[in-house]
Amino acid sequence: MSLTGSYRNRFARVSLSMMVVNVFYSNPIPKSKQKHSGQEKKEETGDERDERRRAETCGDERRRVETCGDVWRRVETSGDVRRRAETCGDVWRRVETSGDERRRVETCGDVWRRVETCGDERRRVETCGDVWRRVETSGDVWRRVETSGDVWRRVETCGDERRVRRRVETGDVWRRARRVETCGDDGDVWRRVETCGDVWRRAETCGDVWRRAETCGDERRRVEMSGDVWRRAETCGDERRRAETSGDVRRRVETSGDVWRRAETCGDVWRRVETCGDVGDVWRRVETCGDERRRVETCGDVWRRVETCGDVWRRVETCGDERRRVETCGDVWRRVETSGDVWRHEEFKVLHSDDEALHDRITYNMRKSLDLDVDGCILLPGEKWSLQECGFNVTAKTIFIIHGWTMSGMFESWMRKLVAAMMQREPEANVVIVDWLPMAHQLYPDAVNHTHQVGLSVATTINWLQEEQQLPLQNVHLIGYSLGAHVAGYAGTFVRGSVGRITGLDPAGPMFEGVGDEKRLSSDDADFVDVLHTYTREALGVSIGIQQPIGDIDIYPNGGDVQPGCDLTSVLTSAAGGNFMDVMKCEHERAVHLFVDSLISKAHTSFAYQCTDPERFKKGICLSCRKNRCNQMGYNAKKTRKRRNSKMYLKTRADTPFGGIHYQMKMHVFNRKQADDADPTFYVKLYGAHNDSHDLHVDIPNKVGLNLTNTFLVFTEDDIGDLLKIRLSWEGASESFGSFWKNIKKNFWDWKSSSTPTNQVLEVRRIRVKCGETQKKFTFCAQDPSVTELIPGQGITYIAHIRIQHFNALSPWGPEGGRNGSKNRLLFV
Repeated sequence: MSLTGSYRNRFARVSLSMMVVNVFYSNPIPKSKQKHSGQEKKEETGDERDERRRAETCGDERRRVETCGDVWRRVETSGDVRRRAETCGDVWRRVETSGDERRRVETCGDVWRRVETCGDERRRVETCGDVWRRVETSGDVWRRVETSGDVWRRVETCGDERRVRRRVETGDVWRRARRVETCGDDGDVWRRVETCGDVWRRAETCGDVWRRAETCGDERRRVEMSGDVWRRAETCGDERRRAETSGDVRRRVETSGDVWRRAETCGDVWRRVETCGDVGDVWRRVETCGDERRRVETCGDVWRRVETCGDVWRRVETCGDERRRVETCGDVWRRVETSGDVWRHEEFKVLHSDDEALHDRITYNMRKSLDLDVDGCILLPGEKWSLQECGFNVTAKTIFIIHGWTMSGMFESWMRKLVAAMMQREPEANVVIVDWLPMAHQLYPDAVNHTHQVGLSVATTINWLQEEQQLPLQNVHLIGYSLGAHVAGYAGTFVRGSVGRITGLDPAGPMFEGVGDEKRLSSDDADFVDVLHTYTREALGVSIGIQQPIGDIDIYPNGGDVQPGCDLTSVLTSAAGGNFMDVMKCEHERAVHLFVDSLISKAHTSFAYQCTDPERFKKGICLSCRKNRCNQMGYNAKKTRKRRNSKMYLKTRADTPFGGIHYQMKMHVFNRKQADDADPTFYVKLYGAHNDSHDLHVDIPNKVGLNLTNTFLVFTEDDIGDLLKIRLSWEGASESFGSFWKNIKKNFWDWKSSSTPTNQVLEVRRIRVKCGETQKKFTFCAQDPSVTELIPGQGITYIAHIRIQHFNALSPWGPEGGRNGSKNRLLFV
């Protein structure tokens, strides 16, 4: 039975007993049962007319009734039972004692109280309007229950060997708080539990220990402190994090899917351990202690260890039966390599920034003017006065631009464009051109052999800037084109520490394809390495640009193969004319022009999307931005969690601005009539809120699948806004040479098989579309639901029916939000 029900039953019994007593006392006692006191009744005086008293005794029973104005009292005793009733205006009280029991009932307006004691037990019940309270004590136990509207509270204490206090509260929010105090050495314990909707919280203290737990949907958090120890655990879906501190020791453990990380600090010692199962069995450990730093990494059968201690640096790597060791100690650099029964050893002396031989034929040209014809300021490594003369700003970014192999012995035209765009984008930066033209204007193999010295020269220059100006390495960005990309890789290897970023613009392929990481640009050479591949097509077994992924992110515009506007026809018909060499130069240099475009075209951001191969990208199934699967191309690329060899793809226009819009389209093609051998050529025209596209060819690998869902990629060079309509058309036999030739072959085989030519009929009921740049999804249904069948030479118009918006945080087309900064919205159109 509830507390409210118990209270009502007791109140009813009290009211019934009061009615019986009132009826009994209201009847006069027969004269035969009255005892006279022997005193005659006195005549009332004027002053006593408003006061009346009556006393009566019968054996051990005694009654007294008294009135005074609006006050009425009645007192009755019977043995050890004593009762007293009193009224005064709207106040009514009743007190009753029986042995060690005592009861008191009182009303005052809409307030009603009842107090009852029995030995060491005491109860009190009170009502006031819609508020009801009950307080009860029994020995060292104390309870309080209260209701007010839809809120219900309960407080309880119990102090046997310990003093306990409990509180329960309901309403829209349900809370339970418990406080436990213990005597002795256990300390004070306090607990509180609270729920509100799907949120649950619990807080607890015990002496110097404090804990808090909280759940909200699939998220759970727990925080705990004990003395100088602090712990926090958090889960959200398949992600889990735990952080702990104890004195000067701090640990953090994090899991997300099959990724596990642990970081720990203890004084000047720092360790990090990481495992990632979606890239094979990858395990990494990083540890620092004072000036010592170690990194150990395993990936499949590859094992690497990098260690630095003062001026000593070592790297050890094993892969199957191959083992490499690279070590620097002071001025000495050694490399030992074994592969099966083959053993190689190489050693040389590292030159410093003040050694003339190191910087021989290398010039550091710090730009002050956008025009390369105007001489810049020459930085002389080791000469501090040159920094002051050139106005070197140590607090700004420092950008080194490194050219590649040259056949003319002069700067190419792209260098002017890149320097001007960089200085306009970063006007406060130190833009330095690494001029090694005398060494690059040689036979290609000789220029490759010089890359090691040039990289070492750049590294020693950066080390000198650290010593003289305390240059922050995070502000250093190396940009290398072709052979210059591998120069930047060597510089990142030899510098003391790790530079912030290296950008490789179509790194050279010959003599670098397939070699070890230490012999080319690799993801270990900087904190963030991004690479653009624009010429990976082989000729005579050699590719001008390196084909393999070598950075943290490797972007292949247009598959890294044929670049728009660089085909032989476009080059030969251009205003400047050209030849086959100009075709190779156009595609190789396209990486530079794409990077320049990212510096100057903020309104036309180009996005690349992670994909396993270019064929899957052509199907449009890789346009996802979840879990860092998309990134901006060029200067605006965002640093992501280290993930080796992340290949990304995008399509571009033929000229600047190169950015466009990617659409993934899905449509189920039904075979309705005699179309088993159909090989249709489809075109789509997109109608947007801002503009309309021209007819775009549907490029489906192999051929259109009948009675299957076909997925393909559509690229528009302009932003036409949100899609409103799509026009899908089947090209007729006479509309192009390709369709004409297909029709001739079909009719020939029909004639050979003596079959009668028939009209082929296909059906497409709806088209689903996803935009990569905005992450919006659309579903288009036929404008006329009764017209969904296609024949050659005709088309169908589809209109937007449902639109799901999943905004990309990196994109300028949508607002910020979501898992990687995205949020969904469902719209019915």
